This record gives sequence, C-alpha cells and structure tokens, in this order.
Amino acid sequence: MGFDTSTNTMYMSAFNNLTFDAELRTVNLATGLSTLVGSIVPGELTQVAWMSIIGDSSGGGGDCEPGVMELPFDASFNQFAGNMFDVAAIGGEDVIIEGFDVNIDPGTATIAVYYREGTYVGFENSSAGWTLLGTEVVTSAGENMPTHVEIGGVTIPDGETYGFYVSVTDYDVSGVSMNYTDGNNTFTDSFVEVSLGAGKGSPDFLGATFAGRIWNGNIYYCAGEGGGGGGDCSSPVVD
Repeated sequence: MGFDTSTNTMYMSAFNNLTFDAELRTVNLATGLSTLVGSIVPGELTQVAWMSIIGDSSGGGGDCEPGVMELPFDASFNQFAGNMFDVAAIGGEDVIIEGFDVNIDPGTATIAVYYREGTYVGFENSSAGWTLLGTEVVTSAGENMPTHVEIGGVTIPDGETYGFYVSVTDYDVSGVSMNYTDGNNTFTDSFVEVSLGAGKGSPDFLGATFAGRIWNGNIYYCAGEGGGGGGDCSSPVVD
C-alpha cells in the first residue's frame, strides 16, 4: 500500500485471479472498498514487491521531520473500550499522523482509529462527521506497555485541530480493554498539541462517554510535508 498525502488517497496493489493481472487500486478509507485504477503491467503475470509514493521535491519547504508525542503509560486501574482526544498542529507546519501506540490488556484485539476535522467535544455519541482511518488486529505487549498500531495517513493542516477516537472495536468479543488514566491534561511539543480527553464504552460511538479520561499512548507523526512546502507526493509507484 501507499498513501498520497497531497490528495488523502490510499493506493494498493492487488492480484486479480480471474484476469491474472496485477492491479493498482484506490481504497475508500471509510468503507474499505477498492476501485480499479488499471493493470500495473497489462498482459503479464507480475508480482508486486512494494509500493511507495514519489513526487516533485522542488517545493520551497524542507524535509518532513519525524516525531513522536509520548504520553503516559500509567493506567490507574481504569479501562474501557476506547478514548477520544484532540490533536492540533501548532508548529507552523502540516502534521501527518503515521501511527499510534496503545495501552491495552493482554490478548488479541482489533483496534479502530477514527478522526474528524475539529474537536471531538460535542461529537462523542454519533459517528456523523467521523471518518474511519483504519483498523488493525494487534497482539498486546501487556498492560502499561506500548502496543504499536500501524494506522495513519491523515494530514492535520497547520493551525487546525482534529479529533481522534481510538477504540478496541471488538471489545465485546475480545474482552480486551483500553487502559487509561483519570483526569484531563494537555501535552505539547514543537509541532503537536494533544488535549485529553474522554473514555468510551462499547460499541463504538454508542457506548457510554466518560469525561476526564487521559488516553495512554504514543502518536507517531511527520511535520513539514504539506502546506509547509515539502514534496508534492502525488505519484504512486509500485515494483
């Protein structure tokens, strides 16, 4: 897969077992459905080893600077199915969210990440206005230990705030809880400000909301590629 940050388009390679073609497809991030762009090498049986996005690096800004917003992993015996919080781009650059670490109980669970433009506050109990960024099945590294979730690709424009909702979406089936800490807090680095937050029950959006809950996790991001003048990442490339 590859993600075009300039258009918020996810690309994937796939093999069509009816035509025996390797295909390039776009993925709808809300539904997971894919749309055919075209054959990668028409008429040939081709194996795709990797995919990436390249573009014109002649923009006026610098390179995209990677960063990690590290939040506490100190759950004080409080847990449920998920958390909501706000992330703001504050450092004069767009911020690309690339992944997360979560604090979940031992076991295997499906993590879902949703986002919306603007704050989560006032929109805790309805999926309207939220977009599913992705889901991933993970095996917990243990309570109060970071379990990585490879879900990302959304760009927060400089000066804007986006709400995020990280959920154990199969909480009722897996029995795995999201661990968090009571209270409210704001964490800031050079590019990102994270305001926490609320706890959520199950199912997603419809479960109970608990104000004053601090999500335990890490946010992986890259700052500077976007409105800040980095590369125009617009061309999907596969091999």
